[in-house]
Amino acid sequence: MWVCLTCIYMSFIIFMMHQRPDFGRQSLGFLDKNLNKPVTKEMHTYDDNCELTWENFSANFDHYYIVHLVDWFLASFVIRDAWMLHFWHLLDEVIELSFQHILPHFRECWWDHIICDICLSNIPAITVALFVMDRMGIRRYDWFGRDGASSFFQWKIFHCHKRLGVVIY
Repeated sequence: MWVCLTCIYMSFIIFMMHQRPDFGRQSLGFLDKNLNKPVTKEMHTYDDNCELTWENFSANFDHYYIVHLVDWFLASFVIRDAWMLHFWHLLDEVIELSFQHILPHFRECWWDHIICDICLSNIPAITVALFVMDRMGIRRYDWFGRDGASSFFQWKIFHCHKRLGVVIY
């Protein structure tokens, strides 16, 4: 069932990637009428006021903070490799920074990316999940092939094209 749902979702994503942005917005507008509205100055974005004050800082702990926590906690049970998870969550923040000119909800203050997202949600969620996995006896994975390697260049990822392809995928 999960494979079928994943295939349907991925087919939808591939289909939407080949459409014009206006068609995508109109299509998703059937799910939520707010998606068809352009972002105006009156709408709240996370870069409204980038002063590092307690009011601005505490205002960013909303439903997106909970989503970050739950997402990285659950992703840790799928990936099960601390190095891969930390690389992935940092790459996720770089992608948010790269696409903030296209997607307005990715616009955040510098301290929101670093302090709120990375230090107070992603890293704690990954750490707690890995601790829970260790306590439950769930086996961890070694995506990069670090076990038994004495240096960075001896990691198995650099010696096996299949492992490198899977990690990149």
